[in-house]
Amino acid sequence: MGFWRESAQQKALERKLLDLWLINHCKHSVLIVSMWEQELRKAAVEIQNGL
Repeated sequence: MGFWRESAQQKALERKLLDLWLINHCKHSVLIVSMWEQELRKAAVEIQNGL
């Protein structure tokens, strides 16, 4: 059980670091969100195709 708790803590830390990075690099936010959207769309297609 400790592993899962550590994994959740690591993910929370990564999210916080990402938030801080985005705040400090807000001038690139449109590009970043666009790239995320592309990756999410790719993942959705892969899930639909059963990959």
